[in-house]
Amino acid sequence: MSGRLHLQVEKTGESTLAAQIGEVLANTLDHHLALEDQGKRIVDGWAVPSVILTGTAAIVRGFQGAMSVFCSHPGVDMMFIGPMTLLNFLNLASRNQILVKDGRSLELMREVDTILFDKTGTLTLEQPQVKTVHLCHALDASLTEETILTYAAAAEQRQSHPIAKA
Repeated sequence: MSGRLHLQVEKTGESTLAAQIGEVLANTLDHHLALEDQGKRIVDGWAVPSVILTGTAAIVRGFQGAMSVFCSHPGVDMMFIGPMTLLNFLNLASRNQILVKDGRSLELMREVDTILFDKTGTLTLEQPQVKTVHLCHALDASLTEETILTYAAAAEQRQSHPIAKA
């Protein structure tokens, strides 16, 4: 918390963690989402009917009619919407200072029900503070919040860690 800090640089450029994270993000487009794969299966199922309809439209309405039918194929939109949606969510996350490794991580978030953080100083902006003490009276009903806080303070009094100072 006070004193001097001497640094020795051991990695620069592409060997730094920041560069490696950048590489992971650059490779994000190579990952396919389950939803994207499902879209590709639908597109593949529509391929033959689309070619037949496009050919029929070319005979009946000419080139413009054929292009209209071809561009209205559901697969045309699906091929672009999946990757664009992924990039949009990654962009929104990065604007909120959230680093997402790849699209699969976003897809799996719906299954997450608990998140634990162990990054004091990385996630906190200032000195942490104890706001509330929650007691579980299963062990000793005579303990109070003040007593527990006193015990914790006594145990941590000589520690310099931000949580101990809290």
